[in-house]
Amino acid sequence: MKKTLFLFIVAAVSITQSCTHKEITSPLSTTNSVQNATAASLKNSSPGNYTVKLYVENRDTSTAEFKGYVFTFKANGMLIAKVDSLTYTGKWESKDNGKELKLDIQGTPALDDVRKSWNVIKMTMVTISLKDNEGKFGDKLVFVKK
Repeated sequence: MKKTLFLFIVAAVSITQSCTHKEITSPLSTTNSVQNATAASLKNSSPGNYTVKLYVENRDTSTAEFKGYVFTFKANGMLIAKVDSLTYTGKWESKDNGKELKLDIQGTPALDDVRKSWNVIKMTMVTISLKDNEGKFGDKLVFVKK
């Protein structure tokens, strides 16, 4: 039993050490392709309604600023924000092969805060994570599907 366990460990170590750098990093490029494809596909399908899970401005968490907001990203590039009984209309645009998401909407101080181009950090079927590298600390914005 001990000999079998020892051989199993030796085999596992050998396999791990035989991986090349390219083999280790290739899943990352696949992940990036999936994220980029997802970002690009926002133009081709209606992604639905999102709320703000996190908003950080200059290292201050200001998520409460978006309490009650529902953002709808439409396939035609229209962006709708609803809060209480009010509706604000703007537009969104995926740029740089899905690496950038430009939000152009205004009407409230909260909407003015997100009205800019954001770097796409991660995009899944339920989460859009964005970062703005402008300014001293950079802002973060995370949408989750409602």
